[in-house]
Amino acid sequence: MLKLVMYVPQGFEAAVKDAVFAAGAGHLGAYSECAWQTLGTGQFRPSETANPAIGQRGEVTQVAEWRIEAKRQ
Repeated sequence: MLKLVMYVPQGFEAAVKDAVFAAGAGHLGAYSECAWQTLGTGQFRPSETANPAIGQRGEVTQVAEWRIEAKRQ
């Protein structure tokens, strides 16, 4: 069994779960679309050569992210 762990920006969690389930993850016995998720804070610092969609180069940015886990057999 493979355990998938993803960190997803807030607002994209449904689309990511839909894609993961469509690829075959999230089946446990007679159940489908099984996942565990919790909201947290992600942190990153874009390098000077980065082209960040969020935040500024060289500055630490914190954003709301969902940690989503699903299993695949």
